[in-house]
Amino acid sequence: MIITKEIKKSFRSIEALLMAELDYDQHNSEHVVRLLNKAKCEDILSTCVLNQYCTTIYNDLIYPIYMYLEYVNNFLTVDRFASYRGISSEDAQDYIVQGASYLNELNSGDLV
Repeated sequence: MIITKEIKKSFRSIEALLMAELDYDQHNSEHVVRLLNKAKCEDILSTCVLNQYCTTIYNDLIYPIYMYLEYVNNFLTVDRFASYRGISSEDAQDYIVQGASYLNELNSGDLV
C-alpha cells in the first residue's frame, strides 16, 4: 500500500474513532491489544459511512502496524509471537515487516 497524505489522514481519523469507541484511555497501555481485536474493530467500522474504505484501512494498515507494535513491545522471538497470536511464523514475520514499514512511512515526511 502506498501511503498518501489522504491515507495518513484517514488512518489517524479511523484510529481515533476506534480508540474512542473502545474506551481508550491515554494512560492505559492496553490500546494496542484493543486495536488488535479484529472482530470488535470491524464491528465498529461497519457503522462507518465509508464502511468498506474504513475496513480496508484497518485491515491493510492499522492492523499490521499494531501487530508490529505488539511484537516489539511484548515478545523476544517471532516464533513466540506467532504462537501467541495463533498464526504461522511466516505470517507473523510478514505482519512485523509490513507494520514496521508502514509505521516508518506514516512517521516520515515523505508521503506522496
